[in-house]
Amino acid sequence: MKISAIEIKPGNIIEHKNDLYLCLKTQHVKPGKGAAFVRTKIKNLNNGKTIDHTFNAGTKINVVRIENRDYQFLYKDDMGYNF
Repeated sequence: MKISAIEIKPGNIIEHKNDLYLCLKTQHVKPGKGAAFVRTKIKNLNNGKTIDHTFNAGTKINVVRIENRDYQFLYKDDMGYNF
């Protein structure tokens, strides 16, 4: 789902530069001169690095939905693993 950069909220998982990031902090800035922008602190879910990134207000961003579920391993056979 695509949203505008001004709609990013802490806790959202976004796709940025072909990686998934968890949004930790946002700050909406509307300077007196120039266009509005959003400062974010985002954490890469693959390597754990945290970066500060600034998005222009009109930028469209993919929000990703991730679900965590607990499964119980049953057995492994020649077709693969069964949960």
